[in-house]
Amino acid sequence: MRSLLSIPEYVQLLLDNDAADTDVISCFADGNRFKQHSLFGDPSKFSLSIQLFYDEIGTTNPLRENSAMCNVGVFFFTVQNLANKYNSCFANVHLLSLAYSHNIKVYGFDRVLEKFVAEMNMLQLVGFSGEFPIINEKNCICRPWKCVM
Repeated sequence: MRSLLSIPEYVQLLLDNDAADTDVISCFADGNRFKQHSLFGDPSKFSLSIQLFYDEIGTTNPLRENSAMCNVGVFFFTVQNLANKYNSCFANVHLLSLAYSHNIKVYGFDRVLEKFVAEMNMLQLVGFSGEFPIINEKNCICRPWKCVM
């Protein structure tokens, strides 16, 4: 997140995504529950909404006949503060983690994601600081929503 927030064009896209008040709901952020949330509905806070995705891919060895397939679980995330047209672009789908699919079935998602959830909970409490263009030239503390498993 720190490297993404250091790109002025990216930050400007995050800030420009203030949806106009309309009756059309195209995503969760357009609804009243999101707008009235203490973290996301407060205009004095710069909060990031992160969405996780999971998919499996099969990998094979093309040099061997009848090679066994090895399934890999892939976790991705997008920053939902961007407009939908940008989040549907592959450049804004970020790799979070890779895991052997069999291990996910045996040990569960919790074991694979526990470090990520711990980092998100820590960010929720203390945030992170740095020099971010447009947001604040000196310091910015960004706090995502608390993750619960």
